Amino acid sequence: MLAFYCLRIILYQNLQIITRFYSGKIVLVMRRKFTHSILLWLFSYSLLFGAFERKGAGVAFLAGGGSGITYPEITFALFNNPALIGADSARCVNAFFRNFYQIPGLNQYNLHTEFHLWKFPLAVGLQRYGNNLYAETEIRTGMSYSFSEKLLIGISLNLYALHIERYLDCQTFSFDLGLSYNLSDEISVGAVAANLTEPKISPAQERLPGNFALGLSYTPLNTMSILMDIVKEDKFDFDYRFGIHYRVNEWLTIRSGLRETTNLLTAGLSLEIKKFKCGYALEYHPKLNLCHGFEIQYLF
Repeated sequence: MLAFYCLRIILYQNLQIITRFYSGKIVLVMRRKFTHSILLWLFSYSLLFGAFERKGAGVAFLAGGGSGITYPEITFALFNNPALIGADSARCVNAFFRNFYQIPGLNQYNLHTEFHLWKFPLAVGLQRYGNNLYAETEIRTGMSYSFSEKLLIGISLNLYALHIERYLDCQTFSFDLGLSYNLSDEISVGAVAANLTEPKISPAQERLPGNFALGLSYTPLNTMSILMDIVKEDKFDFDYRFGIHYRVNEWLTIRSGLRETTNLLTAGLSLEIKKFKCGYALEYHPKLNLCHGFEIQYLF
């Protein structure tokens, strides 16, 4: 996917330069049509390699280097680790926005809510990635169950819908399983198995990639958590992710992280004011520039 992002950036910049030297409606129309065709091809072809890859959601996840499957304060548990649904006992509604590498229109949107029904923690979530030419939509619902004070297990049922303009619209189903276990007051371990059925999608019957993650969290202080996740996706190498979260006071938490495989550096902060929480995350890639993420949460 990253190679396609790079190519799109180059094409976009070159087309911008061209339009500075030539004016008129014909050139603008040609530019739009050429961009449309190229982007449609890129996104369609990328389906073979990275459609519905696990992107995660939330400022804590993004600012922590993509780690956090054992972090009980992580938001959007339905998209990160369903075992943590309701882990902090909070009923909430969350919204998250992420732009990829400052590319206009290449965005991720998430809506997510957690609540309790008959004492069972439940969650419902929506994620959309892409633009009008290419869009991946996920609708999820999940729950977690506490087998003991130490062991949490969760499941997420997922509907995937793929739209490629003038080419196809298709859907498929899968599910994720998550686990979190407290070894002690300071150490927790967890695991997530995503897209367990590796369902087929599109007329080409391409399989969506399976994904497996192991996580470890260490809390040396009540105000600090140190995280490490190891992620393995089909046909890709192991991805090592690290994050640190530090609560400065009652209303401010600062975060940082890195992803070793892709040399990503991340940082962010979260603010809590009564029933509202908001946050910002920044991801820096040495070749592809910056990603920005914003989140707002309401507790009820």
